[in-house]
Amino acid sequence: MILISPSPARDYDKRRWDGFRELTYRLLSDGVTGKVVFVGTKDQREYVDEIVRGWDLGFANLCGDTSIHELSHLIRGAPLLITVNTFTMHLASALDVPCVAIVDRASAEIVAHPNVRQVIMPCTVDEVMEIVNEVLG
Repeated sequence: MILISPSPARDYDKRRWDGFRELTYRLLSDGVTGKVVFVGTKDQREYVDEIVRGWDLGFANLCGDTSIHELSHLIRGAPLLITVNTFTMHLASALDVPCVAIVDRASAEIVAHPNVRQVIMPCTVDEVMEIVNEVLG
């Protein structure tokens, strides 16, 4: 199971990456993972629904459905979190869970955690997948 937190709770326009639909499809169809679980706030649920619209693949949209305790448990059990600059990224870093963060240049210094691999926007899905595959080994 790979976790994805595709949207920050604020500063959405500055931290948005439009590649999550293609990335999720590639993760699932290329056999990188058996399941993708999306996490975030209830306000992000609709955005995730758009990402996976029309698919019948192995994903779950838990946006708005988890407490911070449940989110921490999910993160601890995941081999990887893929995200933009979010609270979830900082929590994964604190829990020592590997993370691939798709960030803008201004955020790059802020998210410089030891277990966070950064991909600087603008970037392609191929660039993100390359880092994901490196992290997963």
